[in-house]
Amino acid sequence: MKKYEENEFASLRLENGILHIVYKENVNLFLGDAMKVVAQRLTFQQGKVYPILCNIRGLREISKEARGYFAVEGTLLINALAFVSKTPLSTIFTKIYINDISPFRIKMFTDETSALEFLHPFAQAVSR
Repeated sequence: MKKYEENEFASLRLENGILHIVYKENVNLFLGDAMKVVAQRLTFQQGKVYPILCNIRGLREISKEARGYFAVEGTLLINALAFVSKTPLSTIFTKIYINDISPFRIKMFTDETSALEFLHPFAQAVSR
């Protein structure tokens, strides 16, 4: 399995059983872009479930359609999700996931260390 992959929107990195998705600076995401990101993530995961640390600090804008896609189709093969950001966009994005009935735990953090602490038990559960 690959350990690192990148596209025009984000980088994907698998480290210690946690999938890190880091969005590039000043990214605008629309429905087609969201579909690309999810398709690439699912291919990268090769059918395995992972906890995901999603650093959305670089996102400048995300369309309503893209948010809806991430909240439904974008939840496949995830057992926990930690968003990392300090912007109002992150609050909106996280609320969309939390408001929908999610089959996994979701939290928002302002730093990666706290996010990784939250995700660590879910990574251990996957590796068993």
